[in-house]
Order: sequence, then C-alpha cells, then structure tokens
Amino acid sequence: MISCLTVDCRDADDEDLDVLMKNLTKERRSLAMSFTSRSDRMMSAVAGMCMKYLSERFSAPIVKLSNGKPVFSGADMYLSISHSGGIVAVAWSDHPVGVDVQSTDPGFVPNTCFMTDDEVSILKKNGADIMDVWSAKESFLKMTGDGISSGMERITVLTSDGISSPVKDADITVMHPLEGMVLAICGTGDMEHRTISYRELSPESFR
Repeated sequence: MISCLTVDCRDADDEDLDVLMKNLTKERRSLAMSFTSRSDRMMSAVAGMCMKYLSERFSAPIVKLSNGKPVFSGADMYLSISHSGGIVAVAWSDHPVGVDVQSTDPGFVPNTCFMTDDEVSILKKNGADIMDVWSAKESFLKMTGDGISSGMERITVLTSDGISSPVKDADITVMHPLEGMVLAICGTGDMEHRTISYRELSPESFR
C-alpha cells in the first residue's frame, strides 16, 4: 500500500510559520530558517513536521543518506518527500516509493531535453502535458534512488498509451489534486491519497 499526503500551505502567513517553527527540532528549525523566502521556510517546516509525525508513527528515526534522500532507520518502510510552489507532498510505503510535486506556474516550462526522441514525438502528436512527464520521471528516479542527476533523458515514461513506469514492478500515477500543481507517485501496490491544509496537519494525518 502506498500512502500519499499533500499539504497546501500557499496561504500561510508569518504567524502560521512561527507556530510551526515552535514544534520543530532545533536542527530542523535551523534548516527552515536557512531559506530566504517565507514560502520556502514554510515548506521546509511542514516537511519537517511530516517527518516528525511519521517517525513517531513507525517508532523509527528518519535519517538522510549521503545523497540527501530521507529514509526510516530500522523500519521496513520507505519514504519520499517533495515540495514546490507552496505544496508539500509526502509518500510512504512498505515498498520503494517516489513522489514529486511541481507547480504548473506558466513562468516555468522545461524544454524537451529531458525527454527521449520518441517521447518528444508523442508529446507533439498527442499534446501531452510536459509537466506531467517531468514529474513522472522525477517520481520514478526518486523511487529508484538514482535522482535526476543520473539523467532523465535515459528513461521513457511517455508512450502512445500515456504515462507508465519504465519497469513492470511499479506504477506511476499522475494527478492534479490542486489547481496549479501536478503530483506524480511511483511505487508498487494500491494507493491512497489525501490533500489537506497545513492547518489540519497532525499525527492523525498519518494514521
């Protein structure tokens, strides 16, 4: 089973941020404050609270690997976190999982250099959403642990039938749960997804 939660914190103000900061560990608070914009600080704080609640649920600390990927220590669970444009997405599962959230702000549209030649042809022919393809690839590479530095152009997720995983033992689901965002989740098994406001964030959000 894949569980995924998206947290909308786009309307948070300074007071909301202060409340969250008080509940973070000293280390996580310092990380959040290292960002210059309130939006980035808020997303970092929300991500920190999500990890705190998940760590409590599974009674396992969350540590970061050398590549920055967060993992549960001593628990047979997998974790993936993403944030963009005031949205935080977190996914957890008993199998490897990857999640990616992207703002669909028209000010950022990637060129097709991250796609294969076949994908570019399909994109032009079928009018697929380039941000859906981008997010799908990121979610897959997060699931494998390779990261986008390994080369997004080396994998194929867009076919004439739509977006699908490059490997048989995983699926990619792409959705648009909130206006102005695309969410992609890659993993194995049934999936449940919920979207909440940062004001609703609590330990019960992860039960």
